[in-house]
Amino acid sequence: MVIIKVIDKLLEKKRRLVINRRGGKNALLSYVLVPPPQLPVGTQYYVSHNSKMLCRHMIRVLVKFGYKVHLQHYLDTRVETGTHYDLFIGHNITFSRIAKAINPDAKKILLVTGASPQFENEQLKARSDNLYQRKGVRIEYEPSAADYIDLNFETADRVFHIGGDFVKNTWPARYHHKMWGYRNITPFKPVRKTKASGNFIYAGSFKLLRRGLDLLLEIFYRRKENIYVYASYKGEDKFVAAYHQELFETKNIRSMGFVNLAGRQFRRVVDDVDFVVYPTSAEGQSTTVLYLMSLGVLPIVTENCGFENIERIGFKIEDGTLAAVAAAVNCAVAAGPGLIEQKRRALAEEMKRYTPDSFEENFADFLNSAVPAHCLDPRFSTTRRLAAGEGSGRVSRDGKKTSGGLRTRGYHKKAGRGKPVVSIITVVFNGEKYLEETINSVLSQSYDNVEYVIIDGGSRDGTLDIIRKYEHAIDYWVSEPDKGLYDALNKGIDLISGSIFAALHSDDVYYDRSVLARVAGQFSDEPGLSWLFGNFGVIGADSVERGIYKIPGYDRKSLYYANFCYVPHPASFFKRDLIKTVGKFDLDYKLASDYDFFLRLGGDVKGKNVNYPLVKFRFHSARLSESQAERSRAERIRIQERHAQKDGPLMRSFYSLSIYLRLRLLNLDYYFKRALNSALRR
Repeated sequence: MVIIKVIDKLLEKKRRLVINRRGGKNALLSYVLVPPPQLPVGTQYYVSHNSKMLCRHMIRVLVKFGYKVHLQHYLDTRVETGTHYDLFIGHNITFSRIAKAINPDAKKILLVTGASPQFENEQLKARSDNLYQRKGVRIEYEPSAADYIDLNFETADRVFHIGGDFVKNTWPARYHHKMWGYRNITPFKPVRKTKASGNFIYAGSFKLLRRGLDLLLEIFYRRKENIYVYASYKGEDKFVAAYHQELFETKNIRSMGFVNLAGRQFRRVVDDVDFVVYPTSAEGQSTTVLYLMSLGVLPIVTENCGFENIERIGFKIEDGTLAAVAAAVNCAVAAGPGLIEQKRRALAEEMKRYTPDSFEENFADFLNSAVPAHCLDPRFSTTRRLAAGEGSGRVSRDGKKTSGGLRTRGYHKKAGRGKPVVSIITVVFNGEKYLEETINSVLSQSYDNVEYVIIDGGSRDGTLDIIRKYEHAIDYWVSEPDKGLYDALNKGIDLISGSIFAALHSDDVYYDRSVLARVAGQFSDEPGLSWLFGNFGVIGADSVERGIYKIPGYDRKSLYYANFCYVPHPASFFKRDLIKTVGKFDLDYKLASDYDFFLRLGGDVKGKNVNYPLVKFRFHSARLSESQAERSRAERIRIQERHAQKDGPLMRSFYSLSIYLRLRLLNLDYYFKRALNSALRR
């Protein structure tokens, strides 16, 4: 505790900290003073007050986004007027005052860490009236200030608030469109208790009536189970006088004083309790209750406590009455070992949503949504989830090589929980006719963590003009001479960062906006999957769909004897780690290297046919595979010789006929439509 006080005193003297001085943008953060995140001050410092931990992790995200962070205490309203701020994040009653003192074009975000003070005052009055009816004792508190609410919310562009919908709904409905919720943070790794003691704990701070300690004292005075009571009695003379016997003269009610969350005594008590009971009337998300939950203690709380899924992870107090609290305690005591174990498992899983990593991911999502500089264009899937890093900040031009895109400006993709980066590579050479349609089919995807890389072979038509038109949404593009399609694809594979990747030709398009979301979901659902493929639609030069071509399941021998790659790589998606196993495209083959690549996928590599269309494949006169069909066929024969099978003539004939029939049967609808279209053109 002494070290914590020394650090706080040093920070008070400093008054203002500047973190990440090399940042290209200025963010003013008016909250609490904490050391720079890189200083190893220890977990105990941040456990001493949760606002310190929230502040630390907000700073970490702001630095990742390339901000120079100016940190000052929220009660300090002095502002450096010579600094132009791109972003202002402020807390509590001084928010509007500071917002008016800085440049008006700064994006202004209000940080809300609790329920509405108006709601709190109403609930506290109801609790006071209820106590008077029960015991004839009147305890009144100074109402929380609420006159600043409208001014703060009207000044703010967006509001970052603690808790779920219950907490949100305590604030005026007219401001709900500005609000984005976050979960509190616990520094402790989730623990699942295995022992049972039947004991309880209450841990709160001031305004004991609001937090329902009076109800618990009246209930446990008549019960045999032990309850540890952590509370501050400073300024609570009337409360202590009314409940002196329960607090200090009742054997099973153990008054422990103010809670030191980092103390050894507190951890010993945690080991001796099964339930934390907290019948609060108004809260954000109680830090102490959260810490106890992360250490495996089951919650008995009201909805007003701000937590979600209470009935799944603990026991819900239906309202703030004495009877409702007593009923919830009875349910907890009566619960059998099976139910307790079930709730403990659910609690340990739920606590994973309250980790620092989860908070940082949510805060980054909020910034992408709130600040246009991060979400460069919300229409584009490639700019909805950006993280700033080291970047040149300028387009590279090196002789014959030209490059650009988000990456050259310092923006990169980062995978989040359940949001792997999906990298798409488009190879193009003199492809101005269809390229824009291809680009838009990627940028319009509903999935929001897409990395898009375009490899141009040194085009001399309008291709580069189209690429530059969209470079604010393309992660990286490069234009330089190459050795052909597969050399360019290999170059793209080396440049991507996503764990999943695919190649989309410069004249093809994705079948619909949901393709990448479905693919990412498929890989997430089946962690052992190394690659997948699907069907494809057929379009012509006019982009009108002629039918859907259905792909049979992958079978290496059938592919070998078919003598062509019936699994088109634009309709295939791969784990990037797969390249370490099978290698990249073989540059000995200029036109049919994909056939060789898919033959190498045989063996233990797990693939899957998802059996729904993923791309629209464009057939037109200039298509590479049509204009050079003979050379491609010769290459496929060489590839067959390389992957020679030892089957006899009868088996070779069987596999050849088998794949032919499967393709024809699967695609009767396609062949019918093709024949119909052909007849209509005559």
